[in-house]
Parts: sequence; C-alpha cells; structure tokens
Amino acid sequence: MLICLGVMVIGGSLIAFSIFLWLVRDWGAFRAGMYAFVSPVIAVAIGVIYAHEPFGWEEVSGMGIMLAATALALAERSRMQVDQAAS
Repeated sequence: MLICLGVMVIGGSLIAFSIFLWLVRDWGAFRAGMYAFVSPVIAVAIGVIYAHEPFGWEEVSGMGIMLAATALALAERSRMQVDQAAS
C-alpha cells in the first residue's frame, strides 16, 4: 500500500504538477488548461497498452467528449464573437 501511495504522490502529484507549471510558463494559462482535458485520454491509452485494460464504446465516447471539450475551450474567441454578432 505504501508503494501505491508513493507512486501516486510522485507520479500523480509532483511530476504532473511540474509539467502543468512548465506548460503555464511556456504556453500561458489558457492553452495550458487543455492539459486537464488531454491527460485522461493519455491515461486511458497507457492503461490499455500497459495494463491491458478493456477498451470499449464507453471509453471511445468519453474520449470524444473530452477532445470536443478541448476543442471548444481552445476555440478562438474572435471567431466566437463574430458568430455572436451575426446572430
């Protein structure tokens, strides 16, 4: 149990948070926010490849939702404002 806790603290917290801070510094806060959307997709892929976890339609639809949310979050604001003005 302590090994699992150590992996979660080191891998899940220290490394992931360090990567997030690096992205905020280099990309800015808005673009670094996509890390929160993309990291679950990467986690599922790693689970399927290394742990042989099942991969079905539920995972595919979840990934689609996450990637669609990323696309919406990163959409250019100026294009969205033009669309609103045209309405």
